[in-house]
Amino acid sequence: MPAGAAAFQIQQGPCTFNAVTNCIHSPNYPDRYDPNDTCKIKVLQNTKLYVPHFITKSLHHILTLRGVHYSGNTPGPQNVQVSAGDTLEWNSGTDPFLFGGWEICAGVHGHLNYQCSVIDGSSYSMITQQNIRVWSYPSTALTQ
Repeated sequence: MPAGAAAFQIQQGPCTFNAVTNCIHSPNYPDRYDPNDTCKIKVLQNTKLYVPHFITKSLHHILTLRGVHYSGNTPGPQNVQVSAGDTLEWNSGTDPFLFGGWEICAGVHGHLNYQCSVIDGSSYSMITQQNIRVWSYPSTALTQ
């Protein structure tokens, strides 16, 4: 994946994309998501997925990638290789869920790439940073 290139594009719905971390999130993440949310997300770059958090209502609130359904308290599409043009689809169903949601990032084994400019602004360097998260519910996510 080229440095600084976005890996995802939200095509429909309230899911979000963080350009700094190159991660997509369920609606309201890290807070609970609402019923009847649907999202369509296009993959823009060939990459392997890293999933720091994935909790949905099992068998009812589903993330689909290439016909595979992910739900419940699972690793989600962890370490799945995706290609430009692939689509992720999210459907939260009709019933509420008290906590949960998901974060899916472009990268491998928790290492995310950040692009930083040098002080004079004339060049770029890559910094790889371990992404560590501590979760408490219903609504707090702390990054260390």
